[in-house]
Amino acid sequence: MKLAAICIFLVAAVLIVTAASGDLWLDEVISLSFAESASSAWEIVSGFRHDNNHLLNTLYLYWIGRQKLLVIYRLLAILAGIGSIVLVGALAQKWGQIERLFSLLLAGTSYPLVLYFSEARGYSPAIFFALLSLAILLYRRHHMNLLRLAAFWLSLCLGLLAHSTFVIVLIALGATVLVDSCRRNPNLKFCSLMMARFFLVPVLFSAGFYVFFVRNMHIEGGPVFNKWEVICRAAALALGFSEWGLFPTAALLVVIVAMVVGTVLLYQDGSFLWVFFPTVLLAAPFLVVAATRPTYLYFRYFLICTPFLYLLLGYLLGRWYRSAFLVSRLLVVALLVAFVFSQALRLAPLLQSGRGSYRAAVRYLEANTDGNEIRVGSDHDFRNQVLLSFYARFLSPGVRLAYIEQPGWKTDRPEWIITHSQNPAFTPPDRLELRGIGHYRLTKEFRFAAISGWHWFLFHKEADR
Repeated sequence: MKLAAICIFLVAAVLIVTAASGDLWLDEVISLSFAESASSAWEIVSGFRHDNNHLLNTLYLYWIGRQKLLVIYRLLAILAGIGSIVLVGALAQKWGQIERLFSLLLAGTSYPLVLYFSEARGYSPAIFFALLSLAILLYRRHHMNLLRLAAFWLSLCLGLLAHSTFVIVLIALGATVLVDSCRRNPNLKFCSLMMARFFLVPVLFSAGFYVFFVRNMHIEGGPVFNKWEVICRAAALALGFSEWGLFPTAALLVVIVAMVVGTVLLYQDGSFLWVFFPTVLLAAPFLVVAATRPTYLYFRYFLICTPFLYLLLGYLLGRWYRSAFLVSRLLVVALLVAFVFSQALRLAPLLQSGRGSYRAAVRYLEANTDGNEIRVGSDHDFRNQVLLSFYARFLSPGVRLAYIEQPGWKTDRPEWIITHSQNPAFTPPDRLELRGIGHYRLTKEFRFAAISGWHWFLFHKEADR
């Protein structure tokens, strides 16, 4: 069992590092732009109240400075992701070796976790500190000296700095400690003292963080999705279900059933986690969405819940596998194989194409442009201009990239036009015919996997007829 667990951990680490080896995409580049334009660490906190400024990650980017190897920008996420896999194993170990193995397999081969464990944003460290906070409670809640208590506070505060969705875990941990304290001693004073001991410092920090940073945060915007569809999609991606038809709804139903059954079994086992799982998977996300009523809601906002879903599923599958029936064991193995296979179908394109090939595209422009100035326009001035401005640093010395925004095309015609798409199956036209500007022929495609990033299609201007 231990050898199998080590093998799964190594596979997970390789997946994370491989997925992190590609190009940075827009959201990562925006975070990096905050770090590179800040004159001090304090300016990152006070001057960039933006939803892409995941403070812990941006501070890391600021401290490491400009790098030639892009993977170094993702090093914090990589280490936090690998550490999260270790913590999943440590938490599941409480139930037994089988549960540990299953939980590691689910988390270590998860497409959404590998995707964000390899991305220079705040989701990976937020998940790490979420798991660490739960581990401290699980193993040391009855033996909390000042040093351990300070470690718990620090873990919660750093989790909030990593990403504001960490508040979901903070709520779930608070509910867990409250119920556990009241069961041990249903005295109002005792329960109040226990809550103050564990959460007064983090709650005060959270209040300050909200007032100073979150309340005035600028939301960049994006497509607006139906909230129910977003929730179902999060469940589908976590479980490896298809995102089409009724599969996302079916995935959410599986999550709810697993949560209910797991809660009952954990309660019967006498585990204080019977409160934590339904709160972190259902109650806390519902409260946060209801309270904030976000205009923009994406599945990644629920990513903080995903490793806890895998822990609960590992616990349930372990219980099922321990039954005396051979059929039950075979069914558990079949479910795990199906999960790994479905996640592998998504992981393969990620490992192959990453979040886009922007460096290669810029170098292609340089190699196929006469002279030292590359004149480029695109179908989205903000998105593509940000990326082109960043990747222009990889051009040869003396070569300049001039971006021409769409309103200026009629008087200053670009030699190249880049179009983009986030639809993995999108097929571009062979030619663009722009009235009053000219005809452009498709010369090169640079593909991405899915979710983070997009395709780039390069069109070159044809001679005027």
